Amino acid sequence: MKKPILLFLMIVVLVTPCSLRGQSLTGGGVKPTKVLESGDSVLEAMVSGKPIRVVITTYRVDLGATRPTPPPTGEGNTNCTYSRFPCSQVSNLRIWVAGKRLFVPRSVFADIADVGNMSMASEGGVNILTLVGGDGSEAYSVKVFFGVDRVKKREFYGLESNKVLQVTTYQPLPVFD
Repeated sequence: MKKPILLFLMIVVLVTPCSLRGQSLTGGGVKPTKVLESGDSVLEAMVSGKPIRVVITTYRVDLGATRPTPPPTGEGNTNCTYSRFPCSQVSNLRIWVAGKRLFVPRSVFADIADVGNMSMASEGGVNILTLVGGDGSEAYSVKVFFGVDRVKKREFYGLESNKVLQVTTYQPLPVFD
């Protein structure tokens, strides 16, 4: 009786595509990962034989409270979209490729709030991290393009119009001899 159940489970595991298990990435992408309202959210995938790890750190901002939660940086402003209460502000974004941590400029994530999920895809040797957030007229997505050594570009889309609203290109850091 135990053998048929075990055999069935083995078949299910073998037939389930790796991308659905969040382990490998070929041309499509990794299933979206929910981003926590506060704390670290992690997305991991294997891309072209290299492990990629993304950690997004958020903190909660109590909007409308008599004593709003101050941001951990001491800044008084937030970029909340007012699509959820309390708000969730991004305070850090870290990316590792094959165990090497990439430098992620603050401008990649400083204006992002209320992120609902993140996913990853790969096109032409470039990895694309997509963050989706907001709601209604404040809905947006941010695509972060990166390679094995650096973040290359950031595109900000308004989801209501589905148009690129902002593009930031990051140049390689100069090397001095």
